[in-house]
Formats: sequence, C-alpha cells, structure tokens
Amino acid sequence: MKKKLLSILLIIIISLFYIYSMITLYNKLVSNNKTLIQSALEKAIDIDKDIRFKQLNAPIWIGSVPKDTTEYTTLEHENKPTIRIKRSDTTKKMGQTEKLNHVLQTFLHIENPVNVNVLDSIFNHELQKKALKAQTAIGYIDNISGKNITNRTDSIFFRSVCTTDTLTYGIRNEVSIIGYAKIPTLYIINQGKYQILGISLIWLTTFIFLSLWRFSIKKSQNKLDAEIIDSVLDIPSDSLRQISKELLLDKKLCLLIKDDRKIKLTSQSVQIIELLLSNTDYYLSYDELIFKLWGKVECKGQERLTQSIKRLRESLKWCPEITIENIRKEGYRLVIKSE
Repeated sequence: MKKKLLSILLIIIISLFYIYSMITLYNKLVSNNKTLIQSALEKAIDIDKDIRFKQLNAPIWIGSVPKDTTEYTTLEHENKPTIRIKRSDTTKKMGQTEKLNHVLQTFLHIENPVNVNVLDSIFNHELQKKALKAQTAIGYIDNISGKNITNRTDSIFFRSVCTTDTLTYGIRNEVSIIGYAKIPTLYIINQGKYQILGISLIWLTTFIFLSLWRFSIKKSQNKLDAEIIDSVLDIPSDSLRQISKELLLDKKLCLLIKDDRKIKLTSQSVQIIELLLSNTDYYLSYDELIFKLWGKVECKGQERLTQSIKRLRESLKWCPEITIENIRKEGYRLVIKSE
C-alpha cells in the first residue's frame, strides 16, 4: 500500500513539475519576444522621427542659451528654424547623437507631433521584418499638456499583450511612448518547440516508468493475495469461521477476510470474536468474558478486558461491517452490520 501511494505521489509531483516547466519556458519565450518588440519600437520611433523631420523640409540650427535662463525657446536664426536649449547637468551627460535625437524630438513635438497610427504602422512593419506577425498598438503621452492617445480602444486586445518599457524623448521629456504587441500563442510555442518536445519526452518517459512500477506493485500484491487465499483454502474447515455472507474469520492466521481485504488480528481478539459469535445474540456479560478468557481472576479482570476490547476495536476500524457494542454495566455484543 505504501509503495502504491508513493508511486501515485511521484506521478503527481512529476506532473506538477512538467506544468511548472512549461509555464517557465513560456514566460521565458515571452520575455525574449519582449526584448525583440522593445528593439522594434525604438527603431520605429527613430524612423518616424526622420520622416516627420523631412516633412518639414527645413534644416535647423541648434544653439544654446545661458544656464540661468528659465525657458527653452524656438527662434529664427538666418531664416532657419532654431532650437535653443538650456545648458544643464542632463544635457552635459548626453553624447552628441543622443542630444541631437532629443533636441529633434523637442522641436518636432511643437512643429510636427507624433501621429500614433503612422508610428504603429512603422512599428508593425519592423516586427514583420523580424518574422513576428502580431497585432500592435501605440500609446502616446504628451507630458506637457497631459494628453494621452492610444490608437486602439478595444479592451480585449490589451488583456493579453506584451507591453514595452515606456520610452521618453525630448530635452524636457516632452513625449512618452509605449508599444503593445499581441503575440500569437502558436508563434511562441513554435519558437520553443524543441524545448517543449524535450520536456514532454522526459515527462512521458518518467510517467511510463512510474506506471510500470505501479503495475508491478499491483501484480506483486495480487500474487501475494492469491498466496494468502490459497493458504486459506488449504486450512482445515474447522480453522475458518463464516461471520457473514461476505466476511470470513481465519482463526489459524488470525485474519478477517473480505474480498481482497485482510485485517490482521491478535490471537486474543480472535478468541473474543469467537466467544461472542458462539453465544445468543452475540452477547456475553463482563464476568462471562473474563472467566472464559482468563479463568477466575482475583483482581483487575475488568481492566484487562477493557484493554483487550480496545485493541480489538482498533483493528476493526478497518472493517466497519462488524463492531463491538458496550452494553453499559452489563457486557459486550458483537454487531454484524452486513447481516
């Protein structure tokens, strides 16, 4: 019985580990795709910035204003759009390319703001170039005015999307952009098909092994049961006692037998059952039981009987078909429920 329970427990543990491994692998694949989506969004923003700048068809001149100036201004200089930026600790830390990128975003924020539909189209195209066909959306936040725009309104879409980190642009952090991509589950599974196959084969092999082990345990138990039954059949008939239609008492082996259930008893427990079965209504008084079990005792006979009945009841927990009933201040009766 213990081996059978152990095999079932191992199968449950292996199955839970399989589910955990699959969930972990799936999350890892999603995380890998998030990196790809983040990269595609950054590329799309850069392409969109260049397109919006070219649409203005106006080269710009970038200058600066004194550090203590409180405003950022856009002025004309030699008939060219001019962006004047305040020197700050933030701009000092930027490289030239990064600074130019943020300056252009500041300029475009006023002159030619982001169109979320156009940016989404570029974002989607960049993902397709990476062989990822996904539904996409763009979230645009104007941090100056507080305006928040998303080019999708269907809430169902956003329940199962991969979301990028928020990207913020402009010298004054004027613009924040978030990308959303709904990746098809089959696409993710296809990415990890070999890992999934490997984990599944390990689980299947282990499951088959444990199932065969359970089968061998059951086969061994059936063989043991058959040996017990054969041994019962070889016992002389006076060693067997039919308690009910389905219940048999083996006095020699001290067993209660019902179908494939065998309950081990002490020799004294068998003697008590035998005594009760042999009397009318399966009843005997305390004194009669004490005398038949131990003869005439001087003291503590009742205590010994109580302990013996207690042990018998403990054994009969596994055989609810019969119980020992206490007739208060009188004696004990064997109750056979299957009759």
